[in-house]
Amino acid sequence: MSTAFGGRLVAFADGRLAHRFGGPPPSRPPRAGPEHAAHERRMWGRHLLAWSIGSCLILLDAAIVDDAHRVAPLTGVIGSWGVILAIDFVWSFSYTVFPRTPRPDRRGPAQGPPAPLTDAGTGRRAVVATPGPEWGKPPVRSGD
Repeated sequence: MSTAFGGRLVAFADGRLAHRFGGPPPSRPPRAGPEHAAHERRMWGRHLLAWSIGSCLILLDAAIVDDAHRVAPLTGVIGSWGVILAIDFVWSFSYTVFPRTPRPDRRGPAQGPPAPLTDAGTGRRAVVATPGPEWGKPPVRSGD
């Protein structure tokens, strides 16, 4: 695992730690388009590399033990991991066939400070109620 994902994991941790102590924010992987599809394919390639190395090590251990009955649970992991690898293949390469489209910015276009609220009839500034300490309390009844 560390052979396939180790360098990327260390770079991720270094970027987050540097940002925590005043550095620039870490770069993010692409979220849409062909760049995103290429990133997903590269990550699947790393997953394939990790599966290959892990499977070879498990089979090497099984060959050392030389008893199929005793290593059956261990070699069964290869098949389970292979199913996960196949699902990851379909998921990752689906972005090549059906690329993700960029989402519109939810915040809208960049704007300056909000315009002052005015009353439509008089053109004077409208009064806007803001929550104060009395909000959320039951109304006070007079005459009780």
